[in-house]
Amino acid sequence: NCTYFTSTSLTTGSSCSLTVCKCSNNVCQLRLDFETFALNNPVTVTTITVGTIGPTGAAGSANRIGNCDTDSFSVTTPGGKAPPLICGTNTGQHMYVPASDQCNVLNSNIGSASTATTSAFTIKVTQVECSSKRKAPSGCLQYFTSDTGTIETYNYNSAGGVLLANQDYSACIRTGRT
Repeated sequence: NCTYFTSTSLTTGSSCSLTVCKCSNNVCQLRLDFETFALNNPVTVTTITVGTIGPTGAAGSANRIGNCDTDSFSVTTPGGKAPPLICGTNTGQHMYVPASDQCNVLNSNIGSASTATTSAFTIKVTQVECSSKRKAPSGCLQYFTSDTGTIETYNYNSAGGVLLANQDYSACIRTGRT
């Protein structure tokens, strides 16, 4: 019930994926623990050039701050809402996703301009049973159960990161149990 997805020999301009199928019908969620996770940071400039400069005029500009344009990590959830695309530094973070009957695919893309190292991530994948006390409430991408701690968005990186774009998700908190 425990699998590791690790980047051991990624090169720039490549991708790798892991397909995770439920080990039983009683599995409702996958918990992804980002034991190490250091992909390229998202776009940090506020204005970028869009398009090419042609004979009839100049290219346009746009704001792509926070987008994962170089490296990215995604998870498919067939039949459900996919979690947001993430990048940057997410060591110590976690993610809950619904376990699909059609299997889930974890996918990492390392862009050709990436500066990430070949050991960019180690992700522990745990299948959570429907009756487990560790199961997150429905719709919660992150589920915090400790009595104390800090809740940070993906790539927060102790205030050193850039807020990722398109992060529409719920972080849930469980009150302490006695």
